[in-house]
Amino acid sequence: MKILIRKIFDSLGYDIRKKKREADRISTKKAEDFPEWLRQADESGSDVNDYICSKMGSPLPTLEKFVFPYLRKIKDPVFCEIGTGTGRWSRDIAGELRKHNEWKLYLIDHSPWIINFLVKYFEKESNIIPLLNDGKSLPVKEDLSIDMVFSTGTFIEFNLQTIYSYCCEFKRLIKKNGYAIFNYFDIDTEVAFNHMKGQRERSNSCFSYHSNAAIDKIFNEAGFELILRQVYGESSYVVYRKSDD
Repeated sequence: MKILIRKIFDSLGYDIRKKKREADRISTKKAEDFPEWLRQADESGSDVNDYICSKMGSPLPTLEKFVFPYLRKIKDPVFCEIGTGTGRWSRDIAGELRKHNEWKLYLIDHSPWIINFLVKYFEKESNIIPLLNDGKSLPVKEDLSIDMVFSTGTFIEFNLQTIYSYCCEFKRLIKKNGYAIFNYFDIDTEVAFNHMKGQRERSNSCFSYHSNAAIDKIFNEAGFELILRQVYGESSYVVYRKSDD
């Protein structure tokens, strides 16, 4: 039957196999390397996030250093993660959130492939809500509804205009005394400057580099105060707290 259907489409000049390949390319266009990670994990018989952790390391030390100390101060938190990939960090964040009676975790990404994957991966978790965004805003409608926004490995690619756009969303959504936590390449540090120099031969480098003064100006004007800035690896993590509405 499949062969007959294919012959009918071929006789009409419609290559169904080509269309499927095109659809596959579109669906993975913004998914970066994660479809390949999934393919390798499937071949090894591993959960994709266990597989990535075996290659990249556990997110827990970073979360314990920059996120969980502030999260543990919040009762029944609503958390938002931006740039989730296949949920390697999301799993550990959800593990900490489950210590609360009431909690919610928004997983935001601009890749349809990733959101589709996350919906299936966390299908038994009613408190975890994957949402597709446009790469510069947050599709959460209720203002002042989020306690903490976190992103790692995502803001290192953003130009200042995109960071400003997200900051405006943080101002709209984060509650008073809530937190915005992310990492970026601070060009004022030696490690980030060396990282930039190392990208010289890469024609497709996606990284951006900013001064801490520029990042602070954006967030200070939006009503956030800097709580912590620390170089960690090649990037710098910042913790901002919303000081007023």
